[in-house]
Amino acid sequence: MVTFSPEQRSIKVWSLETHKVLRTYEANGRECRGEGDWPFLKWSFDSKYVARLPEKGRITVFEVPSMTLLGNKSIIANGCGQIAWSPSRSMLAYWCPEQNNVPAKVSVISLPSRRLVAQKLLVNVQGVQMRWQKGGDFLEVKVNQLKPRTKTYLTNYEVFRFHGYTESFSSAPVVP
Repeated sequence: MVTFSPEQRSIKVWSLETHKVLRTYEANGRECRGEGDWPFLKWSFDSKYVARLPEKGRITVFEVPSMTLLGNKSIIANGCGQIAWSPSRSMLAYWCPEQNNVPAKVSVISLPSRRLVAQKLLVNVQGVQMRWQKGGDFLEVKVNQLKPRTKTYLTNYEVFRFHGYTESFSSAPVVP
């Protein structure tokens, strides 16, 4: 169970079996103002992991029930705007906006190995929304882009396919 107190600036994860607090997080300003992506904690499909965006620039993933930080370090994701777990695999999708002439990117990593499974670079991005297909075989990414010459908005959909994916077939790099 998760409780949130904007007055105390805290998010607490409780064990329903022991009725004890497993972990307490300090809520950041976005969360206290209600600007964060609700729910603040996102659980993996099998409840082995929980992820959080404590601040723009990193993703923290904790192992359950110990609530220890996976690999003892956060995932670097500069300006990360949203995270989404696959509903059938331990894969986490996230997107980062354009910064300093570096294109925006949508990335999917496999956990606990942190292997990069898929990535797409995007330009002139104004916003991104990600949704997993119910079975977890597809990730749909809605991309709102600004056409610079005409100053009009364009909506594109990118689809990532994961049907038949297994960790053992991946030779992709590990995300820091």
